Amino acid sequence: MAAPTSGASPAPAKGRLSVRDESKPFILIGAVAVGIALNRVVGGSLQDFTWVVNVGLFLVIFSIMAFVEITNVGRAFRKVKPTALAVTTNYVLVPLFAWSLGWLLLRNYPDLWAGVILYTLTPCIGWYLIFIDLARGDMDWGLALLPIDITLQILLLPLYLWLLVGKVIPIDALTLVRSVALFLLVL
Repeated sequence: MAAPTSGASPAPAKGRLSVRDESKPFILIGAVAVGIALNRVVGGSLQDFTWVVNVGLFLVIFSIMAFVEITNVGRAFRKVKPTALAVTTNYVLVPLFAWSLGWLLLRNYPDLWAGVILYTLTPCIGWYLIFIDLARGDMDWGLALLPIDITLQILLLPLYLWLLVGKVIPIDALTLVRSVALFLLVL
């Protein structure tokens, strides 16, 4: 059998990830480690460099989204069952699981319990797009889910903070409303 004549590397064997895909999680974990190390060494003076994180996140997400045809994303909106399953999982089951796990393991540590709830209430959009890409999943559907996730996070986070975190640590409803309104105004 003749070797490929083009300059492109051969496709990975079925069931294997390409070297590029295999390295993505390590690059992300490495970036997190570098960020933590820099923060430990330099301290609070890194506040002026938060734009670097934003640019990096943009580049990671853009590198995934750049190869998706926008017409396919429109068709992906018609996938009602997987969308309903994703929304139910992210915005009903996961918050209830987080609250229950905290009650089971952290009820004597309300601040940690509240932290677990807060951490699970906002699924990271960049990560789920990367994992859909790595699994060779339906990126069109993943991108179609993006505006739904963002909208639901903005709308439901204050409600979940009040319902779930407010049962763990005291939260003043007026302060919560003021904070969310200020965030939306700045956004």
